[in-house]
Amino acid sequence: MDFLLYLLVAYGITFGMQHKALFLRGKSDWIDRMLACTYCTGFHAGWITWIGWKLKMIFENPMSVFGITIVEMVLFAMASAGFSYFFDTLIRLMESHADPIDLEVEEDGEEE
Repeated sequence: MDFLLYLLVAYGITFGMQHKALFLRGKSDWIDRMLACTYCTGFHAGWITWIGWKLKMIFENPMSVFGITIVEMVLFAMASAGFSYFFDTLIRLMESHADPIDLEVEEDGEEE
C-alpha cells in the first residue's frame, strides 16, 4: 500500500512541476523539454519521492540505512515514470469525454 501511495505522491510532484511551477519555465532548454514530457518528469519526480520515502524510514529507524540501494531508486523512478504517464493519459482521456459545464455570466446591473 505504501508503494501505491508514493507513486501517487510522485504523480503529484510530476503534475505540480509540469503545470504549477512556473518558475522552472524558460530557465533552461533541457528543463523545458523535460517538463513537456510526462514520462521524463515522472522519472525525476520518482527519485525525488524515493529519497523522501527513504529519509522518512531512516528518521523512524536509523538502522534501516543499510537496506538502501541506488538500483532500488532507479527502479522506483522508472515505475514512477510509467505510472505518471499512464495516470496523466487516463485523466486526459476522462477530461476529453467529460461534458462541458455551462457557466452563466452575470451582467452588471449598472446602466448608464
